Parts: sequence; C-alpha cells; structure tokens
Amino acid sequence: MLPIKSRWISPTKLGSNLRWGITGGLWVAAFYCIWVTGLYVVRGPEPFERNGVTFLSTIFTYLAIGIVGGGLVGLLRPFSGERFGAYGIGVLVGLLGAFALTILIAGSPARWELAEWGTIPFVAVGGGWAIGSELRKRRRDVP
Repeated sequence: MLPIKSRWISPTKLGSNLRWGITGGLWVAAFYCIWVTGLYVVRGPEPFERNGVTFLSTIFTYLAIGIVGGGLVGLLRPFSGERFGAYGIGVLVGLLGAFALTILIAGSPARWELAEWGTIPFVAVGGGWAIGSELRKRRRDVP
C-alpha cells in the first residue's frame, strides 16, 4: 500500500490534480511563449538562428515542457505537502525542463560537451527551488 491517504489516489482526485498541474504548466508555458513571440516580432528570427533553433521549435518545446512537467507536478501533488516532497518534485520537473531546453539548443545528448552536461544540474536545482517554493506556498490551498 502506498504511504499516502487513499483520498489522494482516487480517480476523481487524481484527475483533478492532473488537470491542476497541466493548467499551471500551460500558464507558465504561455508566459514564455508570449515573451519569445515578442522577441520574434521585435528582432525577427536572428536570436533563434544564432542558437540553432527556430521560433516554432521553441514554442513547441515550451508547450511540451508545460504539459509534461505540469502533469508530473499534478500527479505528484499529494507529496507536495512536505518540504522535501515539494522541493523533490521541483527538482524533478526542473531536470525535465533543463534536459528539454538543452536538447532544443544543443541537439542530441550524444553530441553534448561538458558545458551542456554541467549546466543541467544548476538549471535543475535553480528551477527546482523555484518550483518547490511555489508548490509549498500553493499547498495551503488543498484541503
């Protein structure tokens, strides 16, 4: 048996948590999509081409991270009531985001150099801290 209360793993609660997480992830993705759209309108494709990506691949990456990362946060939401759980979820989602963004910019991990591999832990921990802090703050909303 899982060490969490059964009301958290009921299909209704699970679906509600999943919806909550994906919605939150898409709101964050929307913010980044608006930001890069503004960048594209003002500066054109040059900032994207300089990094070896396209505007659309950047938009799709942000949306994918929002959906998958948000879904992961939603599924793991029952564990966010404790400090360790909230920050653990944050680091896990931060790691997912760091890998996705590095793949977008640097391509396949098989071609990564030390710089790309070395950046991942910093982005994961930094993003994880921010996500975990927000989860702890929002956890007060859950009955």
